[in-house]
Amino acid sequence: MLKSDAKIILAALFLALMLGANCRTVNIKTVFESDGSFQRQISAPGDSSGVGDLVYPFPHDDSWVLSKTVDENDKQKFIYTASKSFTDVNELNKELARGNDSIRVNSRVKFDKKFRWFYTFYRYEETFFAYFPFTSSPPPETLTQEESGGETSARDSAAIDENFDALEQHLFNAYYENLLRVIEKHPQLHISKSTAQSKRDSLLQAVDDGFDSEDVTAAFLSACDRVLQPPISFLNFRDDFAEVDEKIQKYIVFIEEIIGEDYRVEVVMPGRVIATNANNTIRDANAAWEFDSDQFNAADYTMWAESQKLNVLPTLLTALFIAAALLLLALAARRA
Repeated sequence: MLKSDAKIILAALFLALMLGANCRTVNIKTVFESDGSFQRQISAPGDSSGVGDLVYPFPHDDSWVLSKTVDENDKQKFIYTASKSFTDVNELNKELARGNDSIRVNSRVKFDKKFRWFYTFYRYEETFFAYFPFTSSPPPETLTQEESGGETSARDSAAIDENFDALEQHLFNAYYENLLRVIEKHPQLHISKSTAQSKRDSLLQAVDDGFDSEDVTAAFLSACDRVLQPPISFLNFRDDFAEVDEKIQKYIVFIEEIIGEDYRVEVVMPGRVIATNANNTIRDANAAWEFDSDQFNAADYTMWAESQKLNVLPTLLTALFIAAALLLLALAARRA
């Protein structure tokens, strides 16, 4: 494990995961109509000045109907609600697509319907995209609800250590993959990519032993010098690691900001829900999901529900056709 004073990358993240408690719930409710239009309602707790440092992109523009009520559980706080009607999901997705930064709450909604004479089938999907910033590296393992809540029994402690070690590995991978690109970019280092790959484990050990500086990038490059022994120090190329270091720092800041949020997403479908991956309420046309921010740290989190609605007119026409056919058969039988 890294020295306690050297976990510069991980310290803030670990403390947030271990000590942070989910204290604010963002409620997102979507009510669909048969034609695909819908109303979206988002509510979140806040103080007299607003929702404050909420990470979820709470709407504030005039196209949403905004309201404020006193929180029944705490009279000193308020519940802020924003509502808006949309003709289709494309309109909402345009609002959700705010910038290209992956380290944020980024979601997308799909809604499809299929006409099948007696029934029309509807499918809703909403995906919260992962905010782990290094897409070329395997994402870190997701902590369990108990682990992120800070319950540290003897049995859980081992699992937490495993997850932390895995996260440490993946963040190392981000630097290591960048190292391979730097080696290809600068032939004056006189190091082949295959040599660096063969010494990966040694480099990981050197990094683990030598992280005793607050300058994480410098510590990593010094470890590379010790293991790979280039004629020119890797420290001369630290600018090539600026993007990786910036992403890691942004990731840590984002983790600290979002760890106090959890989510409840509810959808009201046209017709009766017949299949869903909802983990909470499933009742007639309603389905709901409850999850915390760590659920979509490592991988995309997709919610879906399918429903069916009886098509009254085609059903009546079919019934009339069958009745007419039976009547004609009966009259023909009588004549015979």
